Amino acid sequence: MTKELSVHVLPLLERGIHFAEVWARAGAEAELQPLFAEEEPLVQRAVTKRQREFRAGRQAARQALALSGGPNVALLRGERGEPRFPAGYRGSITHTGRAETYAAAIATEAPWLLGIDAELQEELSPELAARVASPLELEQASHVSPHPGLLLFAAKEAVYKCVSERCQRILGFEEVRLVRAEGSFLELEVLALSATLVPVRWLREHGVMLCVAALPEARA
Repeated sequence: MTKELSVHVLPLLERGIHFAEVWARAGAEAELQPLFAEEEPLVQRAVTKRQREFRAGRQAARQALALSGGPNVALLRGERGEPRFPAGYRGSITHTGRAETYAAAIATEAPWLLGIDAELQEELSPELAARVASPLELEQASHVSPHPGLLLFAAKEAVYKCVSERCQRILGFEEVRLVRAEGSFLELEVLALSATLVPVRWLREHGVMLCVAALPEARA
């Protein structure tokens, strides 16, 4: 059975936003595409798991970028550790897992701000969920998912990535608040951006909780 999520993700994406994913098994790192020479120093001292995550993430990002019509180039890091996409393109990368890594990325040439997050685990502990969201948020999320804490964690992480260049700082969980949950659609309010509302689409397949945030630049 294939573990690809693409068939489920593509219907959730806005037009012009492209998605790619990579599964990478521990011990099979040779199956991943090599990094660009400029990227190697970013992980050359990292443990094997971190190197596998980085390579899988960059591979997925280059695939999504190619689908967007972008160039095949090195993707370095910005000031806050975020991947730097080439001029004229936007994108976001995520990776998760332990013995097996799941990496995914979205990219576009359209005027969108993007964020993606994937979590390969079960529900958060009650203690961690309480740090991520308020009781009201958890109750709202429980109406659409049996994993409300994990859903809100992934959704807020996707939103953080989406608005990071506008906020220019790390946001706290309490600064992004769930205001609407309907099926596979969430809407979260970013208090640090004059209560800007960010749409998030989500799904859970093959044990992966995946959230995609896409905000028109004009609304940010």
